[in-house]
Amino acid sequence: MRYAFLYIMFTFSILVASTSAFAEKRVALVIGNGQYQYSAALPSLRNPPNDARGIAKTLKELGFDLIGGGVQLDLDKVAMENVIIEFGEQLSEGTVGLFYYAGHGLAVNKTNYLVPVDTQKMTRKTVNLRTVSAELVMQQFPKSGGMNIMILDACRNTPASLRSVRGADNEGLVQMNAPTGTLISYATQPGNVALDGKGKNSPYALALMKMMRQPGVGILEMFNDVGVEVEKNTDGFQRPWINSSPLEGQFYFKPTAPKPVGPSAEMIFWQSIQNSDDPAAFKAYIQRYPKGDFISLANVNLRYLKRAQQRKQAEDLRLSSLEQERQRQDQERLRREQERLQQEQARTEALAKERLRLEQQKITVPPIVVRPKLPVLSKQVASLPTGDFGQDGKWTWKMDYSRGTRCNDHTLSTTLENNKIKGFFEYSRRKIPLSGKIDRLGKAKITGVRRNDSLKIEGEFMGKQGNGTIKFTGTTSHGHDFFCEGTWTASWVNFN
Repeated sequence: MRYAFLYIMFTFSILVASTSAFAEKRVALVIGNGQYQYSAALPSLRNPPNDARGIAKTLKELGFDLIGGGVQLDLDKVAMENVIIEFGEQLSEGTVGLFYYAGHGLAVNKTNYLVPVDTQKMTRKTVNLRTVSAELVMQQFPKSGGMNIMILDACRNTPASLRSVRGADNEGLVQMNAPTGTLISYATQPGNVALDGKGKNSPYALALMKMMRQPGVGILEMFNDVGVEVEKNTDGFQRPWINSSPLEGQFYFKPTAPKPVGPSAEMIFWQSIQNSDDPAAFKAYIQRYPKGDFISLANVNLRYLKRAQQRKQAEDLRLSSLEQERQRQDQERLRREQERLQQEQARTEALAKERLRLEQQKITVPPIVVRPKLPVLSKQVASLPTGDFGQDGKWTWKMDYSRGTRCNDHTLSTTLENNKIKGFFEYSRRKIPLSGKIDRLGKAKITGVRRNDSLKIEGEFMGKQGNGTIKFTGTTSHGHDFFCEGTWTASWVNFN
C-alpha cells in the first residue's frame, strides 16, 4: 500500500542519517598482555586479556578499525613495537586514534613503560631495552588536526622483582604530558594501583565498556562518568585519572542520531492514508500511534467507513431480494405460458382426431380453424435454431456464480445429440456423470448422482447468444446442503 511504502522510505532516511555519525576515520590499537613467559620475574595476570577483548568488541561496534583486525593478545617486545608503528602509519590529520593497553606497567625515571610478555630480569639501565616506552605510542599521534586518545590500564602492583628497578618512585604510573589534541586516561590516579576485580573484567574496563556506549555523551564527560563509576564500585579505593590538552570540537564515542528534517514519521503515515477508503489503513494508524495527533480523526474515518460498508451490504441485500422476486415472476410467467401452449396443443390434437373420425365416416365437416400462435413472452423460452446450442456436438460450459453457498470453480463438459445431453460435472475434485435433455422450449434439465452426493442442475438458455442462467442444488457426502446460482456460457467444440 502507498502509505506503508512512504513510511518505509522515511525510516530508511533516518537510518542513513544515523550512519553518517561515524563519518570520521576511527583507528584503534588494543593490546592485552596476561600470559608472561618468565613468571619468576613477572607473574601472569588474569584479567588483561579479557579486558582487551571487551574493549576491542566495544570499539568495533562504535565504528573503530582495529589494527591487526582485532584485539592483540600476549605480545612480545618486537610484536608490540611493530603493531605500534603500524598504528601510527594509519593515523593522519582528522583521524581519531585510540590506544588501549592492559597488562604490567611501571614508571622509571618519570617515564612510563609497558611490559611485553617476554620481559626477563632487568635493571634501571636496561628497562628501556626490555620494555616498550609509552612515549613510543605518543610519538605516533599526529602533531595537530587529530583526536588522540591513550588509555593505560597498566597500574597493577609492581612485582617484587621490579621494585629495585622502580627505585624510590611511587607505585603505578606517572602523569605524562599531553600534546595538542590528546587525552590520556589512567586506570587510577598517579602513584596508585588499579584493582583486577573479582570477575573476569577489571572495574575500570567494565566502566569503559558501559560508558562508551552512552549516546550523545562528550569524551570528557564520558571519562568523568567512568571515574565516578569505578570509585563507586571500589568503595573509593580506585580513582581513574585523566589529563589532556585542549581538544578541538566535540567527540562522541556514540553520537546520537540526527533529528530528521521535515515532517515526522507519524505525519507522513497520516498524509498517506487520510483520503483512503480502506478501513485497514486507519486501523494500522491506530495500532501504531494509539496516542497520536490524528487519533480522533482516524476513529471518525473508521466509523464512517464502517457505516458506509454496512449501508452497501444492506443495499446489496435489497437488490438481491429484488432480483430473486424478478426471477420468481419470470418463472411463473414461463409456467403459465407452458400450460397455455400445452392446452392449445391438446385442443388442436383433439380437433384433428375429431376431424379424422368424421372423415372416416365420410361426413363433411367445416375446416378446422387453428388459432394463430401467440408471440413468445421472453427470449428465454425461444426455440433454439440449428447451429446454436441446439446443434449436436460437444459443448463446454463456463459458470459464473453471482450468489450461493459453497460455490467453487465448477467445470461442465457435455455432448448433445438429438436433444439428449450427456457429460460430466466436476465439483471439488469429484467427477459426477450427468444426463438430461432439451425440451422444445429450449429448457434443459440435467441430473447427476455419484456415490453419496446428489446434484440437480436446471438451466434456462438464451437461444442465439449461447448463454443463459443456471442454478443447482445438492447435498455433499458430508451432509452439507449447497445452492449456487449464476450465468453460463456454452461453447461448441466439435462432433465426430
